[in-house]
Amino acid sequence: MNWDAIGAIGEIIGALAVVATLAYLALQVRHARTEMNHSIRQHRDTSLRELLLEPARNPDLADLMVKARRHVGSTNPFQDQLTSALGLTESEAIRFSRHMEAWWFYRAATIASIAALTNAERENFDRHMRGQYSKGPESVWWACFRQIRSSDDPAVLYVDNLLAQPR
Repeated sequence: MNWDAIGAIGEIIGALAVVATLAYLALQVRHARTEMNHSIRQHRDTSLRELLLEPARNPDLADLMVKARRHVGSTNPFQDQLTSALGLTESEAIRFSRHMEAWWFYRAATIASIAALTNAERENFDRHMRGQYSKGPESVWWACFRQIRSSDDPAVLYVDNLLAQPR
């Protein structure tokens, strides 16, 4: 074997190493992009939950929202349904609906990554969801909320399927 043959073999091995490195780098970039998008989505969901909870935590803010809504003659059919169905004041309906919406966004995020739960965690999550959305004031909220949510929302479909299952 001469030095030219050894050099050619070295070049082939080097080229294969470069291709393998580029493939690995492409996988790492893809993974980093996926994780970054997940982090952004999680931050957005957390921020939204905090914004939704603010009127639930602060009755004065809920009262202010009612006053402002009345001043411009605005109505909110969703909250009006809660007011009449549950016997709440407008301010109470705002606080209750915002509290429930914050829980919904938490649950929707959990549903989006349901495969990451253990069987026991998923059974507990499903049992809690079924219990909340099938009876009590939460079921009234779900019925009102369900009317305004898209039927092709994966989280809504998950809950609908869960509630349709026999206990």
